[in-house]
Amino acid sequence: MCMELLEKVMVEHGIVIRAIPYEHSGTLEVRHKDKYPNGIVCYDEKHGRNMLKITEKNSKGGKFIITTAGWQGTYINWGKPVIFYDTLEQAINSIVKVNLQTEHKLITSDVPANDKDNTKKIPPIEGGLRR
Repeated sequence: MCMELLEKVMVEHGIVIRAIPYEHSGTLEVRHKDKYPNGIVCYDEKHGRNMLKITEKNSKGGKFIITTAGWQGTYINWGKPVIFYDTLEQAINSIVKVNLQTEHKLITSDVPANDKDNTKKIPPIEGGLRR
């Protein structure tokens, strides 16, 4: 899929692709030291006291997820179920499959619902876009 077509489809449907980082970091109260034995206690200028700095690996780090968002805010509701893709290429291919299926449904929407041959023409989506 060329980048211009991907851009068009993503903007048209408000598609968001997110990469899951391999690890995440956080700052906690020192009282949580027992829960995070690998954490480092150090003085935090922002909080003005000693805080616990932690870094943990994400179980799905290095994977990609897709959803849709029809607004310009930064909060994205990922919904359930979330489908994880191993590569960006797999994620993009699922967008293409969903887009092709949507276009096919629009083209054949004037065919009567009782036309059983019409339902066979629409291919199923494997691991496709879900909300």
